[in-house]
This record gives sequence, structure tokens and C-alpha cells, in this order.
Amino acid sequence: MTWTCPNCGRGFRNKNQWHSCEIRELDHHLQRRSPAVREMVGRLLEAAHGFGAVEMVPVKTSIQCRLMDRD
Repeated sequence: MTWTCPNCGRGFRNKNQWHSCEIRELDHHLQRRSPAVREMVGRLLEAAHGFGAVEMVPVKTSIQCRLMDRD
């Protein structure tokens, strides 16, 4: 069973899950970062895709990777 936030449309496992509705672009998080940090984030995201279908959600304070085929 999932709950969908009526404000941002994101789905969660728990009803009324606390979250930030402020979704940003990945570039927003990386715009002032060094090339080494950008490369590391790229490698982490690439590795995350090795676990299956992954949704990348850059939000206000973090970059989240969620498996899409969770029960």
C-alpha cells in the first residue's frame, strides 16, 4: 500500500510520510561542486542502477535513490 502526497505527487510507503515537497534538479546540488565530487555522484548513481530500476529524486537537502520494484 502506498500513499501519494497531494502536493508534490510523490509516493511513499507510509500514509502522511513526512518529506519535503521541494524537488530540485540534480544540477542544483552539483553546480558549485568540484569535478571530483561530480564524478563520485555519477559513479554512485551508476552503481545504484545495478540494483534494478532506480528512481533518482533530488530534493531540497539530499539526492535520494529508491528502488522502483519495492513491495
